[in-house]
Amino acid sequence: LLAGLPAATALIVLSSKGHSLPWAALNFRRVRVWWKRKRPLPLLFLAIFALVVLGSVWHAPNNFDGLSYRAARVLFWLKAHHWSWIHSPYSPINHTLPNYEWLTVPMFLVTGGFHSTIIINWIAFLLVPPLFFSFLRALGASGRMAWDWMWLLPSGYIITMLAGGIGNDLLGLTALLAGLHFARRYGASGKGGFLLDALLAAGFCTGVKLSNLPLPAFVLILLWQERRRLLTNKAALAGGIVFGTLASAV
Repeated sequence: LLAGLPAATALIVLSSKGHSLPWAALNFRRVRVWWKRKRPLPLLFLAIFALVVLGSVWHAPNNFDGLSYRAARVLFWLKAHHWSWIHSPYSPINHTLPNYEWLTVPMFLVTGGFHSTIIINWIAFLLVPPLFFSFLRALGASGRMAWDWMWLLPSGYIITMLAGGIGNDLLGLTALLAGLHFARRYGASGKGGFLLDALLAAGFCTGVKLSNLPLPAFVLILLWQERRRLLTNKAALAGGIVFGTLASAV
């Protein structure tokens, strides 16, 4: 802060219009124009992702929830060779939802540890930009605005931190965006496959974390706008309800 704020202030003053600019400021302006034309947001996103990968590989996971009960539950279940109720005075062991943990089981069995489960959040992080772009376009946003925000949203501080850990919040966000994406695509095309995917994603979102329970309401609002068309895809509707419910908090 001590170095950056004065430097940024000086840079803004030197680059403002109506001032005679020194050679360094002129070069900065040329670089800025070139950078703007090259549309740097994807490059910044990839740079952020590279730092996320580097940091999460270099450092061991330190997510409190993941280490205190999610990893412990997986170890209990693997020892029992099936899902089981765990008698423990630590209530999160039993009342939190298992979708994320079940995804981690194959990785734990292959590698013998939970460090490899960060791959789940890497994938979820990479899926955020295209899903968000598609959703913004479906809502009527211009291509340029959707393009900019598809990179800005996942580059936010909290989302970026989640991408390098073993927390389950980012997976819930990606599932919600997938539900909104498919609900919009169903509204545009009426194809039953999109309806099935929307309901599956909405159900899976709640099965990742109990506090996600209100979020699929947004998916249902979008689907309700096409309520007359829902009965024309009875098989997809029934399948989505059944399998979405099995994957959900219910």
